[in-house]
Amino acid sequence: MKITSMSAQVKNPDRVSICVDGKYGFSLEISQVVELGIKIGNEIDELDLEKYKKASDYGKIYFKALVYSLSRPHSIRELELYLMKKNLENEVITSIVEKLISKNFIDDNRFALWWVENRMIKKGVSKRRLQQELMSKGVAAEIISNALDDVQRDEIEEIAKIIKRKINRYDDDKLKSYLMRQGFKYGDILLAISNYESAGSD
Repeated sequence: MKITSMSAQVKNPDRVSICVDGKYGFSLEISQVVELGIKIGNEIDELDLEKYKKASDYGKIYFKALVYSLSRPHSIRELELYLMKKNLENEVITSIVEKLISKNFIDDNRFALWWVENRMIKKGVSKRRLQQELMSKGVAAEIISNALDDVQRDEIEEIAKIIKRKINRYDDDKLKSYLMRQGFKYGDILLAISNYESAGSD
């Protein structure tokens, strides 16, 4: 068998369609073509063809993982779960995750900061809730602590955001109970409510 032609794909110019003996055989990323040393005229056997097809499948799923990673910051665990849903072998998942980490497309520190900065920024959320959410995303406790310290969202201000939205829906006791369920400390809740009432009476 012989590689007879190679051409960039229309929909994805970074991917090359490769023909074997005049018929479509497989496709690869340009970087894979270079790494594997594939050129027009190369003689290949069945083992080579199988290796290239596996590389093709890897390239396709890597590209999907890359798009997923760039859609917004993600934690390492989120990426792992995304790939697990593709029914891939563990070594393939590990390889893709490690590659994306090495290229700085996936980073738990960056993800944690992004999550703390953006999570319900207009509606209000407690640090305890943010901590629980990040833990559920597989982020290490030290990284979570650093992110919370770096951003320093003020609990009283966060409670105030919620009070403005909920004050007409709950009586005083129900509002306090709701805020406690959201992870806020009772003392902070009392202070925030007092501040809100004082501002309303000015």
